[in-house]
Amino acid sequence: MKMTKITARLLFVAAAVAPLAAMAHDHGAKGIEVVHAWAPAMSEADTKSTAVYMTIKNRSGAGDRLIGARARVASKVEIHEPNKVSKSVAAVPIDAGKDLELSSTGHYLLLTGVNSRLQVRDRFKTALEFERAGRVVVDVIVEDAAPAQHRH
Repeated sequence: MKMTKITARLLFVAAAVAPLAAMAHDHGAKGIEVVHAWAPAMSEADTKSTAVYMTIKNRSGAGDRLIGARARVASKVEIHEPNKVSKSVAAVPIDAGKDLELSSTGHYLLLTGVNSRLQVRDRFKTALEFERAGRVVVDVIVEDAAPAQHRH
């Protein structure tokens, strides 16, 4: 009888925590939702910089702009534009009700001066700064995939 109560309690706790674990890769605040923030694992040669990718959804009734980012794992985080010669930009607009895909073929975040090599399953926090929504802190997961090959 006692074992049944303990098992029932454990199942209840597991059921309550499961939705939280499923949402752990999504973040949101003030009309901005960030989904699947990830960075590719760094090879031995890539010990100083790496990209960060994610989808930013603007669910507010007004446009916003991504104006910056910070991460403790790097000395600098820049927003880069999509082109053959990567260069930093000051901001990226996100229209109301639209998504901004930070990817290997679009805008992306570039971490430079990375403190140590990021390996598969590592996690780190990145604070995104928006002109209207303010700061949104996201968990970035390091995954074993090249940006062009990544599928989720």
